[in-house]
Amino acid sequence: MGSKERAPIIVLVLGKTGVGKSTFIKAATGLDVEVGDTLKSCTHEVQIYPVRESRIFLIDTPGFDDPARSDTDILQSIASCLADLHEGLIFDSEAVNLSGIVYIHSINDVRMTGSMLQNLRMFRHLVGKSNMEKCAMVTTKWSLENADTAGKREVELIEKETCWRNDLQNGATIRRFEDTRESALEAIRSVTATGVFTPQLVQEYIIEGRALQDTAAGRALDEDLASARKKHQAELATMRSEYNRAFAAKDADTAAQIRVLSERREAKLKEMDNDLEQLRATRDEAQKRIDELESLAAASIISIDPAELKSDRRRRRQKRAFRWFGRFAAFGGAVTMTILSHGVMAPVGLGLITGVEAIFQEQKNRDAAEKLAREQFRK
Repeated sequence: MGSKERAPIIVLVLGKTGVGKSTFIKAATGLDVEVGDTLKSCTHEVQIYPVRESRIFLIDTPGFDDPARSDTDILQSIASCLADLHEGLIFDSEAVNLSGIVYIHSINDVRMTGSMLQNLRMFRHLVGKSNMEKCAMVTTKWSLENADTAGKREVELIEKETCWRNDLQNGATIRRFEDTRESALEAIRSVTATGVFTPQLVQEYIIEGRALQDTAAGRALDEDLASARKKHQAELATMRSEYNRAFAAKDADTAAQIRVLSERREAKLKEMDNDLEQLRATRDEAQKRIDELESLAAASIISIDPAELKSDRRRRRQKRAFRWFGRFAAFGGAVTMTILSHGVMAPVGLGLITGVEAIFQEQKNRDAAEKLAREQFRK
């Protein structure tokens, strides 16, 4: 894969949960979009699928409203996958850049809900305004909707400022996926015809070495989390007040119901606090390393020269390669364990995969902090 002509063509597929990303990818690739059919896995639920008889690969991502994962975790997974591509760890090449982005939206959706707007904002921050010409806004599920109704919704998407008007004006194209392979490939070709590009997230997080929270996508997510947290706090305060009134009135049933809802709100607040802490952790660790490097430099204990930087980059690549080997070894061990035990040891195998990934994630956070510290120290 050394020549430019044989380099992989990578397309990122984004969109809210349930809009038809898997159906789109299945139509384009001919694969059952499940873990067992993926070429390789960047991290949990960020998967790469090959399009047969081509050099095109589709990266499937979870939506930022996925109930099973936090938005912070999803952003970190996407950023890590893009970093692995950029470092040349997914394919046999020095580095691989994206060729395009497909943003999926269901034409069945009557209006732009909060989760849709959040996914759209994150998409824009991941891509960057100047890169919109490398994006296709693809509508799905036309067969499930009345043609006239669907057509009117498409016009709204095109014309409304709260929808896609600005994106289309900045160069994005709009396509229909009609549940056929050809319509999926047409959308993909529309973004891969003009070569590769550098998304805003790659520029900020990988090339400039910013902490994830200091990228445009990270800041937007931080603001969303803070806003949602404030809303939940207000709702929780109202519930506590209602609980006190119900308790005083000896309305046990109502008090019990409010208590259950309050506990759920408190759990959600705790989850948001964990997300905010996770998003800020790398930046805080990086600042600590910056301070350490500055202290050492001031004492003339260290110096940073080009040879050292090159060696440092090589070490980071070796660490990434080791993490990939560890993931595949853990997955293979878990599968073997499950098969030989006829499923009895499946929970142990899952625990092995989860434990290995947790260790590697902690190591990646340290490496990211170290990289950012050195970048800022050189400035």
